[in-house]
Amino acid sequence: MAGPLCLVLLGVSLAGLLLPGGSVFLSPERASSVLGRVRRANSFLEEMKKGNLERECMEETCSFEEAREVFEDTAKTVRAGARCESSPCQNEGRCKDGLGEYTCACLEGYEGKNCELSMRKLCSVDNGGCEQFCREEQSSVVCSCASGYVLADNGKSCVSTGRSGRAGPGPDEHVERKLALLVNEENEGFCGGTILSEYYVLTAAHCLQQAKKFTVRVGKWPHNPLPPRLAGPLSRPYLWSH
Repeated sequence: MAGPLCLVLLGVSLAGLLLPGGSVFLSPERASSVLGRVRRANSFLEEMKKGNLERECMEETCSFEEAREVFEDTAKTVRAGARCESSPCQNEGRCKDGLGEYTCACLEGYEGKNCELSMRKLCSVDNGGCEQFCREEQSSVVCSCASGYVLADNGKSCVSTGRSGRAGPGPDEHVERKLALLVNEENEGFCGGTILSEYYVLTAAHCLQQAKKFTVRVGKWPHNPLPPRLAGPLSRPYLWSH
């Protein structure tokens, strides 16, 4: 009984394959999603066949010689692989040619097909680039300054209103600023602050979450170097977040 039953099932299965709309083979895309393999190098007998783009540069390791077999013309092959001639990558991204396409290797801080998108740098990272205060509005950074200072043309730095109209000090000038710099355990400045009194420094609330311990640098200093006088480490009980 088992023998006839197996023959019946086999016959039904074969009949199903022959029905209209039935397909024995999968499409290349579906087959590739199921069966993956490493691209192989050229074989001797393969060179006797007519060039085919899928075989030469998708199934096999693509090279200029393989692409030349597809187009059968050197000029067309060069044009197909010269996608970087127009310098499509922006913001100093590096372009890599491909057959009919290109890819961009973006510098840190940029993304997108052509490195055209600047990655957001909000207040939680380096105080958003602001010298004093930073706030977030509509997924962007807005810098502001304490009383007695105005925002510089670059939208990041602050200029004292008590100084002359110059944007910065001269080469040999030392300007006293009512500012403080928060420095982490790696001796890196990560947030700014404003000196309110001998005992109080005002800074952004998120700065208190960026380091377990930090020091506050104050005193007279030029705009770029770190100030010379260093206060001792601050401990958590003396930090107030509002």
